[in-house]
Amino acid sequence: MSPTSTPVPTPTPVDDTEARQAAAALGRFGGDADVLAVDWDAFRVRFDDWRGSLESCGEADRRADLRSWVVDFGAVSLAAASLDFPS
Repeated sequence: MSPTSTPVPTPTPVDDTEARQAAAALGRFGGDADVLAVDWDAFRVRFDDWRGSLESCGEADRRADLRSWVVDFGAVSLAAASLDFPS
């Protein structure tokens, strides 16, 4: 090689299995996160509706209402915990 010539890079074969697996995991995570975001938004809307409907401070009524949306929140929490996080 002469001192003025530019070296030509040699292609190196690459195993892209890891990259494909990472992309697939990221895609699954993104899809799961989208579903969770929709559920969370729906929960917040229902909570705001509930809060706006408060007319009295009767303890029994509030406990019944609270049980209803806590059950919904539990489902959202379980969905978040089950997300497949890419490592």
